Amino acid sequence: MRKLLGNRDFMLFWVASALASIASVTLEFIVSLYAFDITGSAALFGFILAIVIVPRLLLYPIAGVIADRYNRKLLLAIPTALVFLALSGFAVWHFFVAGLAIPHLFGLVFTLEVFNIIFFTVSAVIPPMIVSAELLGAANSFGIVYSEAGYFIGILLGSLVYAALGFGTSLLAVTGVFAFCFVFMLFLRLPKQYIDRTQEAPAPHFLNELVEGALIILQDKLILRLLLVSPIFHFLFIPLWDLVFLFFLRGDMGLGVTTFGIFMAAQSISDVIAALIAAKFYTDDRALRFFRVMPWVLFSSMAVIFASALFASAFSLWSVLALSFIGSNVIAVVFCFYMIGKNTLVQKRVDSEKQSRVFAINRLTGLAMVPIGNSFFGLAVEHFGVVVTMLAIGIGALFILLVVRPLKVSWLTEGFET
Repeated sequence: MRKLLGNRDFMLFWVASALASIASVTLEFIVSLYAFDITGSAALFGFILAIVIVPRLLLYPIAGVIADRYNRKLLLAIPTALVFLALSGFAVWHFFVAGLAIPHLFGLVFTLEVFNIIFFTVSAVIPPMIVSAELLGAANSFGIVYSEAGYFIGILLGSLVYAALGFGTSLLAVTGVFAFCFVFMLFLRLPKQYIDRTQEAPAPHFLNELVEGALIILQDKLILRLLLVSPIFHFLFIPLWDLVFLFFLRGDMGLGVTTFGIFMAAQSISDVIAALIAAKFYTDDRALRFFRVMPWVLFSSMAVIFASALFASAFSLWSVLALSFIGSNVIAVVFCFYMIGKNTLVQKRVDSEKQSRVFAINRLTGLAMVPIGNSFFGLAVEHFGVVVTMLAIGIGALFILLVVRPLKVSWLTEGFET
């Protein structure tokens, strides 16, 4: 761990990524609060979140190929600069022309998603470039730390600023964080071969190289199983945080902005602890054994959350919050361990120059399910209520069992070499 902390480029990358995560989470959160306040409709809110499916379907198929062929430092820095300029434009419109309306929110969410696709697709393959293979597990665990720390800080900062000063000032704060992220990226150094090799590369054949990435996944049973979990996970559980909790706690339970923000932010603390534990104790064997019990843990956690919603009228507010908090924290920790194990195994089993296209397919199949899930569960909350929606998510958690149960430790030695 000391070697990792002493790695200048890893720490620069870590700080810049943490700032990007803080800014992205804060913007998503304040948009959700603002959209809830001006619409109050779960279905419309779900459709606003669902706009991200457009850039995901358009960009994910080529983002991984681009990240494998072109200067990865520029692919981190340029989108950061562009999103800073775009958000500055939205802020100017909000303050000096008219407050942002629903169409502007669609544009804002779209802009942020384009940044996220490019930035975090490239980020997924930076650790193998700047740390040794034996430190990859620890590096990916620290990646979860910055992600969850960014989640905690972003939501807490967003809720406090939004409650005190409103949407416009919160938007300005996010814009400033992206500016700092860009500055840190300028000082990041990557190995020379990754910077110069694209000068001689032929024009990319995106479809062919994306197909090659798909074949890599299909030929490795372990990677295939792990990546099949991703779309199920994202369809079921991301809307739980994005939408269901918002309408349950703020809508049904009447929670204020600050209290809701603290609730949503506090669950990331357990993720940080889990990531630090994984950084010290991670092994591939332990990761695979965890994957096999993961569905049962998810189902049990959703049962606790479902009970808190079902018997909300019989419990005190704090009892409902406690049960929901316990269940959501366990799900978040499970997702943390899954991401660390999945990313580490893929990075070890796939050649570095082809990792981006594999991760792009992973992010496409996973994150493309989020807007579908938000739309589906937004309509479910609108027509059937929070309780029925939570029951559906809990039942869906059991389907993950069909994917991860056959995982075998022996698969670590099959397929691609580690």
